[in-house]
Amino acid sequence: FDLIYFSFCLYLVPPEEIEDAYKEADRFLKPGGFLAIHDFDVNEDITNPYHHVDGLNSYKRPNSKYFIDNLGYVLVAKKSYSHSGDDFNPEKDERISVEILYKEK
Repeated sequence: FDLIYFSFCLYLVPPEEIEDAYKEADRFLKPGGFLAIHDFDVNEDITNPYHHVDGLNSYKRPNSKYFIDNLGYVLVAKKSYSHSGDDFNPEKDERISVEILYKEK
C-alpha cells in the first residue's frame, strides 16, 4: 500500500499484541509510503478502563515512536489538539494528534 491510516483503533490493541500490529502495518506499506496515525497523543504508556465497555482497557501509547525507533520511519508532520477543540491540552487523557510518518526503507 502507498498509505496506511490508523484512526482511533490502536488504543484498543492489548500490549501483548501491539508489536504484531505495528509489524503487519510495516509489512503492507511499501517503501516510500506514508503511515498516518490519528490517536491519543501521549509520550508514555497509559492504561485506563475503557469507559464504553466494562471490563475492557484502553492503552494510550506513543505509537509513532515504535515506527521511528525500530523501523526507520521519519516523522513528516504532526498536529496536536484535544477532545475539546483545536488547541493543545496539558491533560494527558485529552490530547489527540494526527502524525504522518514516511517509510524510507
